[in-house]
Amino acid sequence: MAQGRRVMPDPGNFFDMGGYAAFVWPAYGVSLVVLCALVAGTLIRRRRVLRQLAALERAAGNSPENQ
Repeated sequence: MAQGRRVMPDPGNFFDMGGYAAFVWPAYGVSLVVLCALVAGTLIRRRRVLRQLAALERAAGNSPENQ
């Protein structure tokens, strides 16, 4: 760190992103939305696959309770 100088004197400078905030924050937002959609999609597919597996096991008579 420079001698006695603060690198980021106030939070406004951080949120301004050196004048590029109009590009940086929407990019963060889009990335967050995409990641949340991927997680949600994965959880929905997992639930669907587990239900299908349980139905197949019941149809085959191989439910985990019988083993």
